[in-house]
Amino acid sequence: MKTAIAILLLSLSAFAHAQCTCGNGVFVDVRAGQSNLNAGIYNDNSVGYSGDIGYRFQLTDAFEVGPEVGYTWLGRFNSRNNLFTNLHRAHVSGGNIGVNALYHLSSKFYLTARTGVFHSGPTATYTLPNGSYAQVDATSTKYYTGIGAGVDLLTNISIGVDYTYYRVGNGTAVLNPSLIAAVAEVRF
Repeated sequence: MKTAIAILLLSLSAFAHAQCTCGNGVFVDVRAGQSNLNAGIYNDNSVGYSGDIGYRFQLTDAFEVGPEVGYTWLGRFNSRNNLFTNLHRAHVSGGNIGVNALYHLSSKFYLTARTGVFHSGPTATYTLPNGSYAQVDATSTKYYTGIGAGVDLLTNISIGVDYTYYRVGNGTAVLNPSLIAAVAEVRF
């Protein structure tokens, strides 16, 4: 998947003729890709997605920074095996609020960084001896942080890739998933 995204970015960059879109303004982004959870009894991948809305302030000709708020669904994860545990599935999702920065390498290419607070409501589902299910709530407010790169296709539309790490869990369960995703952004 990473190779396909890289090829897509390189192919599309040859056709992108936009000028630097630096400036103050609202942005909306969506990302979708592969989430991963490798903690404790979990070692699984899922499909993850997120969306954010924010505002960036231009600080220099090439650097913009501002707040963002959004929602993330990191997917459902299965345990490695059920021989030593009756825990079989977990899911992670939640809201985020943070800071987003964008640095223009040229008139078309840019790097991004993001960090902030992630309030998640992950649950782990157990199979009880009688065959019914019980859930463990691992709601927490921790952090997320990510980096990415992209290309402007038009003056207000871009695509890219990014990696985001989410710190999730409490004393009941610690789940720290990540998301590698393709990103599309529209700026107003």
